[in-house]
Amino acid sequence: MAQHDHQDRLRTELTALKDEDDFARGLDYLCDYPKFESRDLTETERDLRDWGYVYGLAFGLALAANPGMTHADAAKLAYLPALKVFVEWSGEIEDPGIKREEAIRRLVQQFEKASDAREARIFAGGQFGPLEMSDELQGAMCDLVTWARG
Repeated sequence: MAQHDHQDRLRTELTALKDEDDFARGLDYLCDYPKFESRDLTETERDLRDWGYVYGLAFGLALAANPGMTHADAAKLAYLPALKVFVEWSGEIEDPGIKREEAIRRLVQQFEKASDAREARIFAGGQFGPLEMSDELQGAMCDLVTWARG
């Protein structure tokens, strides 16, 4: 059987598991580990855990269907079907660095905007006071704090 046929069969099996209550309710148990005392898992950590589960299922199914296959060949066979099913089910795993950079960029922009408005008030003879917390600045700060907490 050709590699492509093996991958198609594997993807069909994974899709059936995915459609059966999110991988046959296996994720219900997976979500119990790991538990940290100090924080919850970040979105990226949960995505990576879930990817490992889907890929592990694909690897196990590949080995079960091809008992004589080497682990390296089973890993290669499992990768694309697992990736396609995972992305259909969960979406792409986002780079947390990009989210962090966007949150910081937005905060800096809003801070500069508030600082410029404060300077304009001072130069216009207004009172020297604290920065005004616009909704945009507060939102940018909340986004950064949310990202930092995971």
